[in-house]
Amino acid sequence: MAQPLGTVLHACQKLGSVINLNIAVVGQGQNGLIISQMLANMGARRIIALDLLEERLVYSKKNKATHTIRVTAPMDTEAVRSEIERITEGEMCHVAVDMVGHQNRTIQLCSELTKRGGKVLLFGLPPAKSEEQMNIRFVDLSRNLSYVCAHSPEFESFRLALELIEQGRFDPSTIFSHEMPFCKFREAYDKACNYEDGVVKVLLAFPE
Repeated sequence: MAQPLGTVLHACQKLGSVINLNIAVVGQGQNGLIISQMLANMGARRIIALDLLEERLVYSKKNKATHTIRVTAPMDTEAVRSEIERITEGEMCHVAVDMVGHQNRTIQLCSELTKRGGKVLLFGLPPAKSEEQMNIRFVDLSRNLSYVCAHSPEFESFRLALELIEQGRFDPSTIFSHEMPFCKFREAYDKACNYEDGVVKVLLAFPE
């Protein structure tokens, strides 16, 4: 868990202080759950978790999300925006975190959910070679949004991640939905890839 936690710590550091802020986290896979927990620990006022899969949103609550929204496919951006507006009492989000990385879907959704002068944190990577460039819409430029890149962390981020886990200051147990013996690696891999049995993250246990 030190590797994914280290990448999330790097992203959080680039955001700066999030105390008393409304934050939307789009995508609640492993890293989306981790960053939800970390942003809550850093003092965010609201953590609003969004995902297509209902079972992931159950784990969002375990990782300190204050609110959850199940996104439909195809996405109804206006419905999501209206729900965010209701949750934030019209304020919208100071920060929206894209944990997925799709230009015409999640990046633009994050921009829609962010208030004027807010930040969009770009964490997720698009599928390899599918998108060679990312475009900023003029309407978002005119709203003075800031886009924060969070890739290529330094080694120090992983050192800190190990310390947080060792000291019990980060709880990785809330990420795992299944535990299986290592001898069932293939079965666990297939389960995770095919989203079977409500899987979120599988922990492989070695025999003692």
